[in-house]
Amino acid sequence: MTLAYIGLGVFIEPWQVTLERIGAATLCGAVLGLDRNIHGKPAGLRTHALVALGAAAFVDGSLQLTAGDPSGALRTVQGIVTGIGFLGAGVILHPAGRNGTKGLTTAAVVWVAAATGTACGAGLYLLGSVTTLAVLVVVRVGGWMEHRIDRMIWREANGRQEADGAGAEKRSQGAEKAADAAKV
Repeated sequence: MTLAYIGLGVFIEPWQVTLERIGAATLCGAVLGLDRNIHGKPAGLRTHALVALGAAAFVDGSLQLTAGDPSGALRTVQGIVTGIGFLGAGVILHPAGRNGTKGLTTAAVVWVAAATGTACGAGLYLLGSVTTLAVLVVVRVGGWMEHRIDRMIWREANGRQEADGAGAEKRSQGAEKAADAAKV
């Protein structure tokens, strides 16, 4: 049986490489999904873990089938990037009777979960891990910043201050009115 060289003079069995890649991808996807679950979003831990796992399986399988030829793996990655868009589109909702769209951030995180799975499937664990952490920072800090900006817009549009946490629905309606007025 052929051994796979993983660097620093270390050789391991090919099944161990696959297990490592699939495991790392599943973990990265699960971390992203857990964050979405905790915040009550439509796609959670299982969805994100499965997307990352699937992407890793496709890339690792492609690398094995083509004996490490990167052109086959690149075509596989191209298919993953295109195909995952359809899954992400299913997460996006257009609520009846309301302006706006829900689920865009979750759809984007599903897309990035596929990217982390792709990275791990290719053995690029650092890229997968750093991407996972960057997504968590963007989602958490970005959400906080959006909330602060919405409050500032509402205050400017209504010319008064409100206590934190009070009238969130009115603030979002005021922010929509201010944005509509700015368009005119």
